[in-house]
Amino acid sequence: MDQHTEAGGEHIHLIAHEESISPAGQSGDIALPPAELPGPVAVQGDIPLESAAAMVSSLAAGTEIDARRQVAEETARRPTAAMPTVGTLTSEFGQRWGSLHGGIDIANVIGTPIVAATDGTVIDAGPAQGFGNWVRLLSDEGTMTVYGHMEEVLVSTGQRVQAGQTIALMGSRGFSTGSHLHFEVWLNEGRERADPIEWLRENGIATN
Repeated sequence: MDQHTEAGGEHIHLIAHEESISPAGQSGDIALPPAELPGPVAVQGDIPLESAAAMVSSLAAGTEIDARRQVAEETARRPTAAMPTVGTLTSEFGQRWGSLHGGIDIANVIGTPIVAATDGTVIDAGPAQGFGNWVRLLSDEGTMTVYGHMEEVLVSTGQRVQAGQTIALMGSRGFSTGSHLHFEVWLNEGRERADPIEWLRENGIATN
């Protein structure tokens, strides 16, 4: 607004009228039209906020599905059977000293790791007559594996384990002539003995 110099103070009302400014706003406040409220918020590309939220939700669901698929693929690739320990095969399944030897013996030094031969649930873990210390696992398919003469048991009853997971340390507990693992395989939830060597080979585990 231009500066005017006139006597009597009349210029204030005159100039205010000409420039649509209230006299009360002579300090510099300009009367503005009422502000209009903004319409619905939209993201870049004129996508409504609701649609954007739906897109985010859909992307999150897709990510979750991809993660589940990856877990399933990794599980499928993971071995479902494993050699229970490393060492020297000192006794096989079958007749021995006039009676059935119901498993195989693998000898190595005390403390050698013993691993689960299958995925499964621990149904026994701890002291056992004859075996000193043992672990028995039952797979979801009904295969029971037995591990005897351990120096130390590292799992507990009811625990879920995976093939290849360390469950104990080799020892010479119970009726034993030296540090070794006695390993047995039973089918049909423990009702039928199986030759551990044959069972391992059938599950893709080399034994020689």
